[in-house]
Amino acid sequence: MIPEPNANSSLIVWEIAVPAPLYKTFEYLPPEGISPPETGSRLLVPFAGRESVGFFIQSRASTFIDPQKLKQVTEVLDTKSLLEPTKSLLEPSLQKLLTWVSDYYLIPPGDALMMGLSVSERKGKSPWVAPLNALKACNSEDDPFVELARAPQQLRALELIGDGIASLTMLEAMGISKATLRALSKTPFVKKVAITDDTAIVKAQSPELTSDQNRVVESVTKTLTTFVTHLLDGVTGSGKTAVYIDCIKQVIERGQQALVLVPEIGLTPQTQSRFEAALGFEVPVIHSGISDSERGKAWAMARSGTAPVILGTRSSIFCSFKSLGLIIVDEEHDGSLKQQDHPRYSARDVAVKRGQVCSCPVILGTATPSLETLANAQAGRYQHHRLTERATKAALPTMRLVDTRGLALTAGLSDQAIETIERTIVRGEQALLFLNKRGFARSIQCEDCGWTAECKNCDSTMAVHRAPPQLNCHHCLSHRPTPR
Repeated sequence: MIPEPNANSSLIVWEIAVPAPLYKTFEYLPPEGISPPETGSRLLVPFAGRESVGFFIQSRASTFIDPQKLKQVTEVLDTKSLLEPTKSLLEPSLQKLLTWVSDYYLIPPGDALMMGLSVSERKGKSPWVAPLNALKACNSEDDPFVELARAPQQLRALELIGDGIASLTMLEAMGISKATLRALSKTPFVKKVAITDDTAIVKAQSPELTSDQNRVVESVTKTLTTFVTHLLDGVTGSGKTAVYIDCIKQVIERGQQALVLVPEIGLTPQTQSRFEAALGFEVPVIHSGISDSERGKAWAMARSGTAPVILGTRSSIFCSFKSLGLIIVDEEHDGSLKQQDHPRYSARDVAVKRGQVCSCPVILGTATPSLETLANAQAGRYQHHRLTERATKAALPTMRLVDTRGLALTAGLSDQAIETIERTIVRGEQALLFLNKRGFARSIQCEDCGWTAECKNCDSTMAVHRAPPQLNCHHCLSHRPTPR
């Protein structure tokens, strides 16, 4: 027999998403005297013997659960919704994206919603707020020369501020003490405000784009008001970054923001320097290599719109923006864009979905497109742009394929490869060899017929290991004795 919902009209329950390995939401009793918050607000609730941060989903006047067994919400952390971009932590499009991520990647709803917050916000802490580091002149009916007649230093500071804004650091550098500034801030003549760091960044002159680069930029900028995925397929050194920067400038002129994803933390410093030099302002970064406070600051700057560009690794795809107008995924083929542990997702695929949700274009840049991206381009779902020449007109390196069947190899290298390395060293140059990462040898091959050992389970090439002496498959972990 199916139980009937509780018919007590005076009973109100709140549906809350809690980060837990359960694909469901939970019901709680609201705190006494508290009205239901807006959808997406954070709450503190008792869960599994501890206090947990959850998301308010909706309020209901019925439940299938015995009201005596329901626990009560401990605290409402946010007075406003997390779903409105102008007054909250998450914009509606981000909540829609996170709901899709939960359904598509089978991530519990509470865990999925948590991905849209910075690390400190997931712990229930307040969002980062810019420090009040400046004084702004205010109109007052009082006469400052009368009211501050006995405070000459405050009057001097007020004269330095004039009708504008002056940073506390600048006023202190001009001889105004902190005590004087604290006293002045309590008067009706000024108020404390937050201003961004005005550290000057020297803007470098942008190189002139080639005709192929201009063609790509024009194609992207024509789609700034709608969702289109662009595959930028360019050889190494063809100037893909210059295309990114020019497209970002067009987005900023429209008053919108851009998100740039890179696969590895190691790529962020050089990319950040390149973007800051070209754009002339600070580009915040988001990745696990910086502190929680720095990530929280970057998250808040993106949410408030004070950061026109955000650069980050895969987790930054869930960053909240005031007005997202362009998403760029550099090296879209790189496996590092896939999260390998819970919650599992592909940042590249989520980026494409977010572009669809936000109605903004997505650029997938690479020199070696992944098969799925190439298939989408060939099917007409992505616009395919090719950059076949280097931007500096430099010649591409000469590549040679050596058939090692029937050749005697020395440490895995053919005589032709060894001679080429020797000639390179004689010229005073260096050679770079890409060696096996795991095992004694990446594969075992017959010199007469070219046969290689393949895994019987998944057809992957099996690697040679010496301890213990066997062939190992690094994909499905099967193994078998080394042939003799």
